[in-house]
Amino acid sequence: MQTGKIGLAVGQAIRSRNANPGRFLRVVSTFRTMGLTTKSTASMEWEASPSPTVFRKRLELLGEKESGRVTSVVKYEKASNFRKHPHPDGEEILVLDGVFTDEHGDWPAGTYLLNPEGFEHAPSSREGCVLFVKLKQFPGLDREHVVIDTTNTSNWEEVRNNVIQCKLYPPKDLSQRKSDGKYEETMDLFKLEAETEMKLERIDKGLEVYVIEGDLIIGTEKYTQGDWIKFNPEDIPPEKIVTISSDKSTSIYVKRNHLAARL
Repeated sequence: MQTGKIGLAVGQAIRSRNANPGRFLRVVSTFRTMGLTTKSTASMEWEASPSPTVFRKRLELLGEKESGRVTSVVKYEKASNFRKHPHPDGEEILVLDGVFTDEHGDWPAGTYLLNPEGFEHAPSSREGCVLFVKLKQFPGLDREHVVIDTTNTSNWEEVRNNVIQCKLYPPKDLSQRKSDGKYEETMDLFKLEAETEMKLERIDKGLEVYVIEGDLIIGTEKYTQGDWIKFNPEDIPPEKIVTISSDKSTSIYVKRNHLAARL
């Protein structure tokens, strides 16, 4: 697997489709528009963590500061380490830049990790890295531990004209499936070529999108690299479809059907 930014790695994985990789970490002020919540990570300051060499930009926090359900962009400086810790309700990691390390391996940019409930590790980074992280959002003792190299072209497939998809969960590799069909949420990467429109369908229980590179258009709003968009279930249109488009080559992370409606 190549090291470096995931935007470059994904571009290498789909070079035959004329990808236009680029730098993407732009990072966040919060605002609500069209009934959805968005953050732009470019305007956020890095915040301290329990480790003096690990910093984060929280996109969402529900609950206690160090033990709640959280979605963040996390930065490990060179020679960083974090004490060993468990992950109640699981952990989801997409390595955006650099190489992330724990006792289970070295994970370069483009690696996607799902660490299930009960998983423990002591993360570190020799040269530094940047991660997209979701904590306490993968509950279930029968969950799979998933590792996917998103720079491997065999993990991508064309799903419509000018759109390719890398399935993250449930994993495309049947050997990694343990609880197939029990859980409703899906996680995917999509790559849209320039001037492309697609419909995100079958959205009953919420939607989250993180723009890895490029520009994403939803309705009349344009979102850029590092932007995060969240639809709660009550924000989803009645037809359960959200239409997105790109005016240049764009890569996105998409999570669907993982949220309960607010009372």
